[in-house]
Amino acid sequence: MTCKDVSTQEELDAALAAAECPHLKGTGYFVVTGSAQVTAYGSAQVRATAWVVTTVHGKRAKAIGGHVVALPEIKTVADWIEFYGVETEGVDGERVAYVFKAVNDEWKSGHDTAYKPGSTPEASDWDGGKDRCGGGLHFSPRPFMALSYNPDATKFVRCPVLVSELAVITDGADKVKGKRVVAPGCQEVDIDGNLLCDNDRSEP
Repeated sequence: MTCKDVSTQEELDAALAAAECPHLKGTGYFVVTGSAQVTAYGSAQVRATAWVVTTVHGKRAKAIGGHVVALPEIKTVADWIEFYGVETEGVDGERVAYVFKAVNDEWKSGHDTAYKPGSTPEASDWDGGKDRCGGGLHFSPRPFMALSYNPDATKFVRCPVLVSELAVITDGADKVKGKRVVAPGCQEVDIDGNLLCDNDRSEP
């Protein structure tokens, strides 16, 4: 499914009619009806009818009406992996988790770290999870969730990381931070996390 930026109700309606995945940007007011799923981040406000179930992500987001479900406080990496259903597997005696970054055409994050396919970036400032922010590479449990931290991103990558080298960011539990990406390195995926072709080589 194609993800398209929209900033007006007219653009939103056109994207939905074309079966595209709309990415609502700006400070506009949008109306979504029917059988729809809306994901809101930051200081977004969602108004729902009594028959809509709304899950609130983060402390700044607000839901008005509907059946509101607030996320539980996630304190450990194990809780974070279980809650978001992050894929993990055992590799050479270590547990590896597959997490995601949203990057630009040059495979760089918003903080200019390169995540080229096949590469294994490592944080030079890794603090072992001591501080809430900074001190490592930040990852999201799903590609579309990574987009909220880099709205201008054009590509997504899946990153294998060691569970033992992850730390929960308590204020905004929809991301974790880690020390490095391990082999086989970053792989390009679509917004739904499906692997794309040409992932067997490192980009120049």
